[in-house]
Amino acid sequence: MAQLLQKIRPRFSTSLNSAATLPWRYTARRASYLFMTATMAKEQELAAAVDTFAALEQRVVRAIELLNREREQRAAAENQIAGLREQLEAQHAQAATQRREIEELHRERDTVRTRVERLMSSLDAIEASFTQSA
Repeated sequence: MAQLLQKIRPRFSTSLNSAATLPWRYTARRASYLFMTATMAKEQELAAAVDTFAALEQRVVRAIELLNREREQRAAAENQIAGLREQLEAQHAQAATQRREIEELHRERDTVRTRVERLMSSLDAIEASFTQSA
């Protein structure tokens, strides 16, 4: 500010040594202008800081919403996985039961085959005895 006054002084005074180099009214206006300029700059900085804080707050809110949505989706996926695991276990149990039934049916088939073969051999023996006696 002193440098600014040095530049302005020659315009308003006839000598640099005079006591009243600048009129009072000009100095008050200049001080008021400088104060207002500084106040406006601080307000702009404050507004920028508030805007920055508001933007940061918005980003935090969006991040929280995203996190909550991801948690809900994860819980739904875990529930779905649990249901699928139960279905898989039920299918494994059913497959084991069906495997046992198939094995039992194979044994019964083998038993029936053996009986049929014995009956066929008995019939062949009876037929052979009828053909020899006839």
